[in-house]
Amino acid sequence: MKKTLIGSLLALVMVCSCVTPAMAVEIDTAGGTGTTPVVLNVDPAVFSVTVPTALPVDMNAQGEITVADNAKIINNSVGAVRVEDVEITAGTGWTLIDFNTDRATLLVDEKKVGIELNGTGTTADGYEFVAGDWAVMAASDGVDGGADELAFTYDALLPIQTSEIVDATIANVVFTINWNK
Repeated sequence: MKKTLIGSLLALVMVCSCVTPAMAVEIDTAGGTGTTPVVLNVDPAVFSVTVPTALPVDMNAQGEITVADNAKIINNSVGAVRVEDVEITAGTGWTLIDFNTDRATLLVDEKKVGIELNGTGTTADGYEFVAGDWAVMAASDGVDGGADELAFTYDALLPIQTSEIVDATIANVVFTINWNK
């Protein structure tokens, strides 16, 4: 009984504290005016974007490379967002190479990798972000989960490997996402 009473009082205090009071301006002469400001109070929007946890690259025994065809970034926010930057670095023990390297010039078992995102490939100096390769993701619309998705393509180039490799991090992709301002 005592807990119920305390809980009810706390709920009443919370409800009363959430009410925004309306202020009054008195006009005490005929034809007088009064200015009423429009006051804004904002709870900041929640920023929520999901990027892939991994970009899988599989090489079969014939050296054919396969990558996922469903890579995407998901905007769960209520405001539009954009990809502001993308960085690619080589994984530990691997070297980043030009994606356009002739694969025949690579030595078997070399730990070298070239990566391509949305048609822009790495060079020997790294990866140059091209903003035009990445679209703006619209705000969540509340329909079907409300998320807007940005699908993207990727590919990889690496030499033939003669030993089994399982779940090795050959490169890291860092996506920088921001509000679309």
